[in-house]
Amino acid sequence: MTLDPKLRHSLVVGGVSIGHFSVTAGTLGGVVWDKVTGESLLLSNLHVFRAAGAIFQPGPADGGKLATDVVGMYHRGPELTLDSPNPIDAAVALKSGTRPVDSALPRKCPLPKKSATCPKSPAM
Repeated sequence: MTLDPKLRHSLVVGGVSIGHFSVTAGTLGGVVWDKVTGESLLLSNLHVFRAAGAIFQPGPADGGKLATDVVGMYHRGPELTLDSPNPIDAAVALKSGTRPVDSALPRKCPLPKKSATCPKSPAM
């Protein structure tokens, strides 16, 4: 498949545009697993996922819409502070919606070249 990170993907993969509904857009780092529950979680930066709410793929700045592009809901991360440095810039979201998420981590394909062809891998 040819991977343009700003497009809507039927299989959501690490490296594509993603974002909280109130943020422009950021990058999906990939999938991680909760050590206690075993749940698979979407991983990105705290400033991309923010807090409480829907996560779109693609992110809103790249055309993501509430009606069609929700792939997750914010789950947890450190409190975002705007007046001092954040000790950790990472947050996770629970997968939601009908699109499968690629659980391969990391993606081994060159981005953002439009001609890049990525290998297939198992989906969640």
